[in-house]
Amino acid sequence: RDLEAGSIENITLWDNYIKAHNDRDFDKIAAMNGDTFKVMLPNGQRVVGSDEHRALLEGWVAEANTTWEILWMIPNKTKNADGEMEEWLSSGNMLTMTDAEGTVTREFHQVDMQFVDGKPTSGYVSSMENIPAP
Repeated sequence: RDLEAGSIENITLWDNYIKAHNDRDFDKIAAMNGDTFKVMLPNGQRVVGSDEHRALLEGWVAEANTTWEILWMIPNKTKNADGEMEEWLSSGNMLTMTDAEGTVTREFHQVDMQFVDGKPTSGYVSSMENIPAP
């Protein structure tokens, strides 16, 4: 399928979305999510709905004090199998996690997120683990 430049507004939306993650503003994240929010994680886990997303994030940041840094973003759009245009944002994000003993680990996450009506709705996350800390 052909890929076209997507809406620049999705860059601002993703910036605000990741800021809410780093601010631990789970209410804002839930409000930003689309009604049919779902994401497939690198381990094959499928997270469906804002409540499940919130529970996952709250546990993750409590366990690993995770922070997100956006490295790059590419807004794009393409036609789906029905010929309808879909808005997506591909982003590269470095996650830094610090466990209770102070051990720091990093993971690179590439996220492909579909936006519908200005809200993250459906996404896929792939990861590369054990990135050396600077």
